[in-house]
Amino acid sequence: MVLLQREGVVLGCAFVLASVYLWYSGCSGPGLYCWLLTILVSTLRAVDELQVIADPVNAHRARMAYAIAMCFMPLAFHAATGQAVIASGKPLWDRELLQLDELLLGWLFPQGQLALWADANNIVNPAAIVGSLITEILQIAYVTYYLWANGIVIYLLLQLSQDPQSPQRRQRLRQIVAGLVAAYVTNFMINFLIPAVSPRLHLHDQYLNELEGVFLGKFFQSAIKAAAGGDALKPKSFGAFPSGHVGITWFAFLAARRLGLTRYAQVARIAAILMTMAVVYLRYHYAVDAIFAIVLPAAGLWAGVLTGAPDTGLHDHAPLPL
Repeated sequence: MVLLQREGVVLGCAFVLASVYLWYSGCSGPGLYCWLLTILVSTLRAVDELQVIADPVNAHRARMAYAIAMCFMPLAFHAATGQAVIASGKPLWDRELLQLDELLLGWLFPQGQLALWADANNIVNPAAIVGSLITEILQIAYVTYYLWANGIVIYLLLQLSQDPQSPQRRQRLRQIVAGLVAAYVTNFMINFLIPAVSPRLHLHDQYLNELEGVFLGKFFQSAIKAAAGGDALKPKSFGAFPSGHVGITWFAFLAARRLGLTRYAQVARIAAILMTMAVVYLRYHYAVDAIFAIVLPAAGLWAGVLTGAPDTGLHDHAPLPL
């Protein structure tokens, strides 16, 4: 019952946010997709809870569709957030975030920016050998953001496919999906209320060196610029505060540990540490973005009822954590 109530809260918040985006989009484009997807997900969840589908095979397919549709929600909301910020004409908060960084870390780095310090350092600047290697490693770590939480969802989907009637496996899948979507919805809500573009664009005229890495780094940089915008005067993405990359990766680690995925959690912890370093060094986020990202795993763990001691493992005889 607790999980069901929190799923309702998450879907309710998603519906409200999707409705705001629908308004600003003029009932078209990403805003419309968000709204329709939220309706679809809510309908699939209600169908499962009310046991509308009697056939076990079709009921299982409906559950799988629910989980998959939930995982697509962040993609739609990401695009709609940028569109809504532009349409609403909201002022950007980069100056205030930069001031917070300078207040916290100004004694250590120029304007509180690790990236500015590294850019001017003879050893670790992106044009130096050591700096290019650091850039390559951190850029690869940065793009793995899409893998960690979704990897748990895929694993639990496969587990459920082996035994669709297992209530424990169904519940664990619901927990991780609810938690993941809650973290994302929280992120997009704050992005919309406090839009910012990132140091990469806000301080673009203060960097001396391009972040190219060795091989893959340059490719990933080009892809990110194409998606988020490379022109400081025409940004496409406003999700600097808080850092979704940092928050979602830490959520993946904490959720994996709670679900008893010990080995996965150990690797995800390393990924979360690297992600926290990457977003600051690669100029994608201010330090305060990474610090305040703590609200995202907190929201996810609450929504998915994933707090408390780690589970005993993904076995059917394991006790339900609720």
